[in-house]
Order: sequence, then structure tokens, then C-alpha cells
Amino acid sequence: MPRTYEGHSHWDLGFLFLRSDRICYWGEETRFALRRDQITPIKLGPGMPSLLRWHRVYIAWRDMERSTCGVFSLACATPEARLSLSARTKGLFGQLLIWHATPAGARPPPEPLDCLSSPQFGSVTGISPLTLRKRILKQMYLFGLLAAAVAVVAGLPFHLFDSLLQGQSLPGAHPDSVGPGWYVVTVTLGVIFLQYIPYFFYKEVPVLQADLGPAAAPIRSLENKQHTRETETVSS
Repeated sequence: MPRTYEGHSHWDLGFLFLRSDRICYWGEETRFALRRDQITPIKLGPGMPSLLRWHRVYIAWRDMERSTCGVFSLACATPEARLSLSARTKGLFGQLLIWHATPAGARPPPEPLDCLSSPQFGSVTGISPLTLRKRILKQMYLFGLLAAAVAVVAGLPFHLFDSLLQGQSLPGAHPDSVGPGWYVVTVTLGVIFLQYIPYFFYKEVPVLQADLGPAAAPIRSLENKQHTRETETVSS
């Protein structure tokens, strides 16, 4: 499921290599390789909630020799516009589907990729979008105070309270004006609220679930993990 890691939607940055019989990931936090037969479904799923829809490529895998399984997700990360990144991620999804459905002769990968094995993720802590949704009031309060401070420094007046207390507008002010300072605060809060609208429609539904199969049902405790181990690809 989508998660945020210290304010970012990606847990790791690295490179994804598509070899003849396996995929290899080489990142800062983790490095692994998976053979074609170790990968089960590959699915294009949602990223973090956003007004511009994000996608991620979710890959479920299992290693019968180690009796381990899991799910991770990938997304392209290059210095481009968000729409271009989304198109690149969809292109990566298509590449992976073709690679997974097209058997090829096994060729040994070059060093140091030849020593990589299936993923062995350690403790990964991510925050659910549902948790971020609960912080909207705090965010709006802090940004409202910041916007008001900027308006005061810029010399923008706040007429509303004076008009209510005195029963009339201040000299030189428009009769219907509440002050441009309030305009700055209102626009700021409106932008923050608009950013969180997709979070209110978000539902926590797993995109993929890891599965070792009926023969290893007791090991399937990994299915209900509360976070998705996420990596990110910058080239392939």
C-alpha cells in the first residue's frame, strides 16, 4: 500500500537493471535480485493521494528456498515534470510485463550484480495516508499563522475586527473590504485544503499481497504487513 517515508513517497533511490532471466535493484538502502520464476503478479497501482494521480509498479515475489515473500513498488525518478514521470512509470510497467512474459536464456549478470539474492528488508517505518489526513487541522493552523505573519510584515491591513468593533470601516478602506491581510490567509488555507482533498477519498486497500502458496501457509504472516517496502528506480 502507498506509504510516506519522512515526508517522501520513496523509501530508497537506486537503479533497476533488467537482465535476461532476472531483475536487479541497486540502491542506497537495499540491493537485491529476483529471477523471473520468483516474481508472481506485477501490477500498476496508485501512489500517494494527489490531485494529479501518481502510479507505482507493484511487484509480488517469493523465494521458496528461503521461505520468504513480499511486495515492493517502483516508480521512475528523474528531474522531469510530474506528468512525464507518470508516463515513464507506466512505460516501466509495460517493460516489466513484456520481460516477465518473454522467457530468455539465462546469462550470468556482471559483477557486482551476480552476488545479489532475493530481498531481505530490515525494519521499514512508513506513514499511512490516513495518518496524514488527520493532520490537516494542525497544518492549516500553522500555515494560517505563517500567512498572517507574512501579511503583517508586508503591511497588509486586517479590517474585519476593526469594522466589527467600531461598527464602520476605517478611513480610506472600501466599505465592503475586510482587509487584504485576510485575503492572504484565506488563499493560503484554501490551497492547503485543496491539497488534502484526495486524502479524504483515499481507502486503505492492499494493491498486492505476498503469498508462498498452499504448501507454506504458516509463513504467510507477511501478507498483512502495515507498510509496503518501497524502492524507486531512476534508470532501467
